[in-house]
Amino acid sequence: MAGGTSSLDGKLLVAAIDFGTAYSGYAFSFRSDYRLDPLKIEVNHWTGNGSQMMSPKAPSSVLLNPDKTFKSFGYMAEEEYSSLVENGQHQDWYFFTKIKMRLLYKEAGIKSDDIMLVYEPEAAALYCRFQKMQNISNAKDDSNLSKKKKMLVFDMGGGTTDISIIKIISEREIHIVERACGGAFGGVFINEEFIQWLEDVFGKDMIKEFKKKHRSDFMLLIENFETKKRLIKPDDDTPICFQIPLSLKASSEKVWGYSLEEHLDKMSKSSVQVKKRGKLFIKSSFILNNFFLPIAKDVFEELRKALSKHGDIDCVLAVGGLAQSPAVVSEIRKYVKDIPVYVPFDSSLAVVSGAVLYGHENNIIKARVCLYSYGIQTMRPFIKGDDENKKVDQEGETWCKHSFRALYKAGDLVKLGDVSSYNLVESFEDENRNHKRFKPIRCVLFTSKEKDVRYVTDEGCKEHGTIDIDVPEGGFPVHYECTVELEFAGTEIIARLKDENGTKTIRLEFMN
Repeated sequence: MAGGTSSLDGKLLVAAIDFGTAYSGYAFSFRSDYRLDPLKIEVNHWTGNGSQMMSPKAPSSVLLNPDKTFKSFGYMAEEEYSSLVENGQHQDWYFFTKIKMRLLYKEAGIKSDDIMLVYEPEAAALYCRFQKMQNISNAKDDSNLSKKKKMLVFDMGGGTTDISIIKIISEREIHIVERACGGAFGGVFINEEFIQWLEDVFGKDMIKEFKKKHRSDFMLLIENFETKKRLIKPDDDTPICFQIPLSLKASSEKVWGYSLEEHLDKMSKSSVQVKKRGKLFIKSSFILNNFFLPIAKDVFEELRKALSKHGDIDCVLAVGGLAQSPAVVSEIRKYVKDIPVYVPFDSSLAVVSGAVLYGHENNIIKARVCLYSYGIQTMRPFIKGDDENKKVDQEGETWCKHSFRALYKAGDLVKLGDVSSYNLVESFEDENRNHKRFKPIRCVLFTSKEKDVRYVTDEGCKEHGTIDIDVPEGGFPVHYECTVELEFAGTEIIARLKDENGTKTIRLEFMN
């Protein structure tokens, strides 16, 4: 796939930032290296929480100084804030965790021409197609991932699982024929189930106090669970060991008046054993059945629906942090039956590394399906069945205001460079509207998840962008005409408004 053109031609390198709900990371490669070896990608590694182990991702947490300037990120932010909390000095500091959703509204000082958004499943698919088969779990000697024509990407991140159907037209052309959000299934929710279980065992108030007074110990316990939960294997009920911090064990036993072992006996926790120094052994089946599967039900149902809708899928790619869990991959195989499931050995890096590849050659994704309908607000002739509250009498005719004029509909497959246009006409002949000739005209673009949208006031219809048309000298003509265009340009759309005075352009996300 190397050797194609890119909007980043002329740049020295491509860097990708993967902002996850729970963990984030970045990777980069130089343009010169990409041409020789596309997979020569540098990934940053982090250390933290007193551990010498290196991780390609760090917690999506940031700590700001009292004056709101940047202090630290990731593990360091969590460690420094924990120290502040435990010493009672945190009141004037600003600590944010799971910051991903806060990034939807502003980016961080990067010029728009130097940044692009990448769909995670697309990035993962690109990365896997570059991989040699010996780097893919479950790949047989006679397998060839590059020959697959239609694949389902099951991307299990920290907060959500995304499902996408990708069709391989040729080595140089890929179509995204369906994108379905699988739902709220990810590592964060499994961790929350574990925390709720701790609250059940030790008491909600006890865990709250432990988290506040011994934050570092709490974070180490959750990090330990984060690591151990991925070791669970199907049909193997080997107990998983968790070290209960002595601070939690001692304070709890002081309140109870007896040992943790006795407490668990009283609660009839047969799947849990406590040994010396607070070592907790929990059966793998208990963790799987109580922390994993209950919250995975909905997302696996979405997987079933996607498979039934697309009967010609060649393979399933499982990526993301949870793809490292043999138990989760085993559950996926139960749903896909005879379809092979491939897991890259570095599945947690598939998205960020694939994003680097996409940056080098971003025109390989030639078509995507619209998750949303895109349209503008217009006035059209009033017809039977229209909302009476939308009726407007103007210039001797009856019109329907707040109408949604679709330029793309949800479910449409749009190709790179596709343009949809609409001629917009404004009339100021009516004396009640003549004064508006001297006010700017706003062309508003709306989006909706619904395929057929009638009015921009319908539930779920949202404003996505606006082009303001300045008043020309002497005001707008009595009859004003312009053309509104939407061009599909990869992970964004370009909205243009053309009239006799020229063209106005804005760039908008195709993501939502």
